[in-house]
Amino acid sequence: MNLVPDIVRRTVRYLCHLHHRCGYGIHSPYAYGMVRDVVYERGTYYAYAALDALIAATPQAVLRPRDYRLLFRLANAAGVRQMAVWAAPTEERLVTACVQAACPAARSDGDEAIAGRANSHTLCGANALQWAYIDAAALDADALRQRLTEADQRAADGALVVVARPLQWLRREMGHEMPPRCRVVFDLHDLLILSYEQRLARQHYRVNYF
Repeated sequence: MNLVPDIVRRTVRYLCHLHHRCGYGIHSPYAYGMVRDVVYERGTYYAYAALDALIAATPQAVLRPRDYRLLFRLANAAGVRQMAVWAAPTEERLVTACVQAACPAARSDGDEAIAGRANSHTLCGANALQWAYIDAAALDADALRQRLTEADQRAADGALVVVARPLQWLRREMGHEMPPRCRVVFDLHDLLILSYEQRLARQHYRVNYF
């Protein structure tokens, strides 16, 4: 990655959307808390050092270290018991490590203990997801829609689905037509966070995340 153009693009985008920073304009207590206490959390967690070392030792990492730390915080907020990670093998290991650092008991569809249930897309019980991660740039459009549909069908109440590296068409689409059971979309540009907190009204927020 060429860091200088990337930093310039991020800086311009950040300055153009200052009014979307730190929860400004968000009236939902849940959404405001998600932005202020999870996305913009500035504290240091015990797991950061080990995660940073793992990321540094993985040259194929597709996200920035701060993005993986955000995945850790999101998993911590979701209280993950079962997850699905749809990404290349190296990225799958990194994301799984982030989630399990926050929720050590979390298990994925690839684990032997639940592999036999992975294809029975029920909406309840042990097969329901509290967390899903989809690397959009690693999938073609049809496969991406299939994964989004599967995540939507299996998401438990309160689940979070994170879409990394979303293409522009997907970001536009999420702004107009969310998955059927999704309640809130947080658009961080490099990440889309889909919340399945069913008590909420449907809403789409753009978050100025540098």
